[in-house]
Amino acid sequence: MINLAQILSPVLVMLIGSGITWYFRTQAVSNTKDRTRQLSEAADLLDLHAKSLERFLDDEAAPSELKQLLIEFSDVMGEREAVGKLTEWAAARPFDQPLDTEETRAVGAMVTALRNRRLDLAERFDAAVITAVAGASLRWPESAALFDCTFPRLVTTPKRDVAIAVTVTRFRSGIPFSLRHPVASGV
Repeated sequence: MINLAQILSPVLVMLIGSGITWYFRTQAVSNTKDRTRQLSEAADLLDLHAKSLERFLDDEAAPSELKQLLIEFSDVMGEREAVGKLTEWAAARPFDQPLDTEETRAVGAMVTALRNRRLDLAERFDAAVITAVAGASLRWPESAALFDCTFPRLVTTPKRDVAIAVTVTRFRSGIPFSLRHPVASGV
């Protein structure tokens, strides 16, 4: 004779197994949706970056040093390792810690002068930097994971665009950015 425990045991095992399978499948679907959203946002932001960069570079009133900085910055933001370093740097950097170097002061002065002379160009510079950072951060899973805590730090940091652009170009060895002439700076 078959008792009730013999019948319920396989049924309970199947129910528990089904519940576990359902849980992991739901998690996978949720992760896929989140990642798809991140990639879609990355594509939109990188498109905005390209448009802002193009408008800035095409304008003859834009300082050539800032054009060079944006080109090099843009190029570095296409590198997975550099974007990872940026998100780690930004996540660990205290809110009130200024990035005060000779180079950031010089670039900051150029951006301030540009802002006083041509606000639209300065806004394109800002947009080119921030959209590149946001889009590139969302592009790869490891940097997208830090993006949620990093991005608020980036947008609340004074002179963030200058600090980000100058810092990021330092992440790649071999192509340092400097406002000084290569002979004078020893590069």
